[in-house]
Amino acid sequence: MGIQYPKIHLSRHDKRLLVFIAELLLEYPSDDSKTNIPSAYVGLSDKEADKLLDLLEALLKNPDFIESRKFIKGISSLGPDNDKTTRSIYATGLKQREQSTIITHHRWYELQARLGLKKHSYMGKDILPMRAEYFFKMEERLFEELKFDPRVIALLMKLGKDQSQIIEKFQKSHYQSPVDISESVKRLQKEVKNEKVVSRINLSSVAFVISNSAVLFTTRDWSAAGVFSCMIGNAVSSIKEKQAK
Repeated sequence: MGIQYPKIHLSRHDKRLLVFIAELLLEYPSDDSKTNIPSAYVGLSDKEADKLLDLLEALLKNPDFIESRKFIKGISSLGPDNDKTTRSIYATGLKQREQSTIITHHRWYELQARLGLKKHSYMGKDILPMRAEYFFKMEERLFEELKFDPRVIALLMKLGKDQSQIIEKFQKSHYQSPVDISESVKRLQKEVKNEKVVSRINLSSVAFVISNSAVLFTTRDWSAAGVFSCMIGNAVSSIKEKQAK
């Protein structure tokens, strides 16, 4: 199955934040630098810290991000109590991005099948759960479309693959604790406010969340990949800093 190019929906502020995070991830002290900051971290000037805080605050207030947050919380712990609400959020997100009502009706069941939540068939063919290998090919395509530097892509792909068990675990157990993607953003905010030194882990975590919330309400497979990646991105921030070196 070929991988479609993603239709990326990012606000002007979110684009700026994503570009800025990618730039910060490329900052490493030179060999003759006298800084005491470990390589797993990035030091910020006052101007950079203020800029990052402003952009993170704008992200948390962005209606599209709030919508993505609610959807991920619902789909990551989908059950009888929140199925209707989560489905409504998904349908609204698709319609706002010019998807038809008929498409949204079928897409919900197809999405659940690709996530491994429920079985579903279309025109006599079973829709199979998305395999981790295919998911990571999609992630790489997304990062390339976002024009990330190859070094940033390599870092994100390594961190993501280190958390690949999340996909298998979710597909097997189905109902999990709700995943709140705003936690990654707030964790980075706290880091900036406290020390003006940020970990590459937390920067990467937010990069995952922003990139993939931008494709959540598009095609069936990009929606599924977006769900998995937002979950992985949220988990990335819990990795010990030494793994980012």
